[in-house]
Parts: sequence; structure tokens; C-alpha cells
Amino acid sequence: MLKKIIAIMLVLALAFSLAACGGSSSSSSQPEEKPEEEPAEEATEEPAEEATEAEEATEAEEPAETEETAEATGDGSNRVVIYHCLSTTRSDPIMEKVTSHFPDYEIVFEYMGLSELAAKLMNEGTDTDIDIALDLGYVYLEQMMQEDLFEDTTPYQDLIHSMYEEEFWVDNNSYLPWSPYSGSVVVNLDVLNEKGLPVPEKWEDLLDPQYKDLIEMPDPASSGTGYIFYLMLAHQWGDDQAVEFFTKLADNVLEFTSSGSAPLKALASGEVGIALCMTYQAALQMDEGVNLQILDFEGGHPWTSDGTAIIKGHQTDAVKEVLNYLYSEDVLFLDAELMPEHGLANYQSTIENWPENMVYAEMGEDTLAEKERLLALWPF
Repeated sequence: MLKKIIAIMLVLALAFSLAACGGSSSSSSQPEEKPEEEPAEEATEEPAEEATEAEEATEAEEPAETEETAEATGDGSNRVVIYHCLSTTRSDPIMEKVTSHFPDYEIVFEYMGLSELAAKLMNEGTDTDIDIALDLGYVYLEQMMQEDLFEDTTPYQDLIHSMYEEEFWVDNNSYLPWSPYSGSVVVNLDVLNEKGLPVPEKWEDLLDPQYKDLIEMPDPASSGTGYIFYLMLAHQWGDDQAVEFFTKLADNVLEFTSSGSAPLKALASGEVGIALCMTYQAALQMDEGVNLQILDFEGGHPWTSDGTAIIKGHQTDAVKEVLNYLYSEDVLFLDAELMPEHGLANYQSTIENWPENMVYAEMGEDTLAEKERLLALWPF
């Protein structure tokens, strides 16, 4: 009997010893991670209270975020948050113009890259700090429109119709046009003259072996500029003929560049004689004295546009006023001086060598699904 009592006492002593070791380990590690949170030690003794306090903390935090969002987007708020994809040379003058026009408003301009901004909006949905998304590509806007992330833009359509040429109006009530841009086939006349080569007159001329290694084009898989050339020909000619054309063109292409501006740089430096590039960049180079020529092929110039949207649930009175001002002549004409291809109905470009009577191509379906489908067919 005495042996049994001693055995039981030894077992109990061992159990208390292990429990004490376990408690010591837990309490010593907690202060190393968060030395300022002393109450964490009490939580090990009362786990039920810890869970309750955690739930209460979560519940207390959520209304605070909601109140902050309401303050930023409620009807009485004077705070407007604009995320944009504009370069600094474009965004800074616009920001200065808008903030000076609304001295009593708190207007936040935040830059973010195209794909980053699209990802942020797709992840956050309408529960975001963004009120206005500015200069976001149509491909992304179309995707978000399907997710019903935007306010109805019907009240702004009369304004858009008065400011933009008809071909740039959008056929939905989810987003608005901002700044379209086109692509062109451009030649360096000095390079062609030096080599005794004629100026191409149509797309098929670019396949002539005499232009071997004299052409550069952005890769449609990595460049939006390159993609609009591919999209246009696929829409106008059909997939098979377009893929066949670019497959043959590759024999004359020195490089399919990852950057949309790289072919023009190579053209301006004389490294190549022909480039598929952005029209406005070529015109600016011509204004600086580079001997270039912008060609007009049958079918027109490929183009796309960036647009603007109001996030659903964020259309406060302040947001409405700011958006209306963004689409006024004050702001649009200012931006057009820096990005001349705006498609504005009443704006005369200040670029001396801007092509007159340029024809914009029929582009077909400029959506993310179409882009993914066409890039799956791209042979390189």
C-alpha cells in the first residue's frame, strides 16, 4: 500500500514539473516577439477570455475602417482619392490644376502601374480607398466592368460627346475615354536613301527581303504598342493571315523588342530604317529634326485608349465635381499639350509634324479575353 502511495506521488510530481516547464516556455517566448504586449501572459491562463477579447478587437476594428471609408467617400466628404497611370510629366500639371481649382478639397493623386492598379482593384473590389481610376487601359477596364465595379457613367455622356471625336466614344456606361494612342509604321528616310531602298507603300511591302534586319517592332506579348498592330491585322485579315504575315515579317525584323518605345529609338539613331511604334513619339522626333516619315497604310492606324472610372459606392458630390473638372477644357487641353493624341473634338495639336487626316483603324474586340486568345496564337 505504501509503495502505491509513493508511486502516485511521484507521478503527480512529474506531471506538475512538466506543466511548469511548458508554462515557462510559453511565457518566455511571448515577450521576445512582442515585449510591449504584457497581457499576453495572462491570456495563457484564461484562453476563453483571449478568444473573446480577440473577437471584440476585430469587431471594434471593422467599424473604424468603415467610418474611415465613409469619411473618404460619404456625401459630405471633401476628400477625393485618384489613382492614375500617368507619367510624372503629365500627372504633376494635372494635379496642380485640379488642387488649385478645389482649394477646400483634399485631393490625393497616387501613381500606380497599369497591371498593379488593375490587380489592386480586382483584389479589393468596391471596398477600396480609390474613388477614381484614371488612365487605366481599356483591356483592364473591360475586365472590371464584368465584375460590376464601376458607377454608371450615363450622367457624363453628354460631356464626353461634346469633348471627344465620335470614334472615341465608348459603347457602355461603365467607364469614360481619357487618352487614346495610335501606332504607325515609320521610316527613317536617311537610312533608306543611303541604302537606295524605296519607302514601303503597303503592309505586304515590309516582307520584301531588301528590308532584312532593317525593321524593329515591339513584341505583342510584352508591349501594348506591339499588341495593337497584331490585334488590328487579326481583326481585319483574320487570325491565320495575320499570324502568317508576322511569321514572314520576322525574317526582316532585327528584333522584337520588349519595350514599346525601343523601335523608335533604334529608328531615330539610324540602327534600323523602319519601325512599328507610337505615332505621337515619332511626330515629336520629327519636330526635333529627325528625318522620319509616318506612313499611311490601307486599313488605318492601330489604336487603343486609356480610360477613367468611378468605383461603385464612391460617387460623392466631391467626386462628381472633380471628375467633371478632369473632363473640362482646362484639364484635357493641358494634358493634350503633353500627350497630343487625345481624340479631342476642339483641340488643335501643337505638334508641327502631326499627321493630318489620320485614319484610325477598326480594331475589333479589345478585351482581356481576346488578348489572351491572340497571344496564344503568337508564334514567337
